[in-house]
Amino acid sequence: SQDPTWWSLTALQYHYWTQPLPHIGSWVMHQFPNWFHSLSVALMFVIELGAPLLVGFGYRARVITFYLVLCLMGLIFLTGNYGFFNLLTVTLAVMLLKNRMLSSFYLPHFFRLSFPSPVRSNAIRSTGVLLAFLLGCSGLYLDAKRFGIIRHPIPIIDPIQRSFSRYLISNGYGLFAGMTTRRFEILLEGSYDGVEWTPIRFKYKPSYRHDFPRFAGFHMPRLDWQMWFASLSRYQHQDWYLRMLARLLEGSHDVEALFHRYPFTAKPPLYIRGRGAMFQFSTDRTVYESGFWWETEPAGDYSPAVRL
Repeated sequence: SQDPTWWSLTALQYHYWTQPLPHIGSWVMHQFPNWFHSLSVALMFVIELGAPLLVGFGYRARVITFYLVLCLMGLIFLTGNYGFFNLLTVTLAVMLLKNRMLSSFYLPHFFRLSFPSPVRSNAIRSTGVLLAFLLGCSGLYLDAKRFGIIRHPIPIIDPIQRSFSRYLISNGYGLFAGMTTRRFEILLEGSYDGVEWTPIRFKYKPSYRHDFPRFAGFHMPRLDWQMWFASLSRYQHQDWYLRMLARLLEGSHDVEALFHRYPFTAKPPLYIRGRGAMFQFSTDRTVYESGFWWETEPAGDYSPAVRL
């Protein structure tokens, strides 16, 4: 992605507090020195770029790959709220192990996994080798286009790559390819007269300095998650955001239940607006002295006051 923070190994100096939904583990990791964050980025590159290549070098190498992926997913789970994303990745990595190793893990009987023995048909093996070769070509073709090595479609490979992409077998991976270095938060407020405004707090997304970075486990709080993406563009481009404001003005109990201690349960507000603020993790000393987990700074309005 040519992002300068990844090239300079400084991305994790920003990631823990600019990611969509940080939790207390994110705050703890952010307190470590910058050299530790640079080392963490380097190790991440080793695992994400190097470990997949080990898959083709025998069973021991596959076991090493499994444990490297398991460690990386565990660290991501301990430093950010990503729902079941980590479980899905670990589930894919489990396919690298043999049955006898899976049976060595202590699991309740109904959780134990068992895979059929590999088919030894030469025709099936040959088909698998052919598909693996085509998939490898497709992935290399995508990377070559991404880095500008190939600037025009290749007649033979391009149709194959588009066929794979149709089934989401081969595609680009761009999660955090460009690291955000600032955190712009949308703060919702409601009012009955347009003068006195009451804050509408979220369950997991930070809205105020004293909001504790909450741990969501394997639950994915979609509203809080989407608010982070909404902050990256103008409200006019977020149809769901405008519909959410309309449902709150109508008094929809289903939408109200998505918030934390919604203050307008008895009577819906007449006005709702979205203010903007810049957020950043505070230091351990600030938390100890004032109880503020975040440092905030006003950043103007995100969306104007609206009413039905």
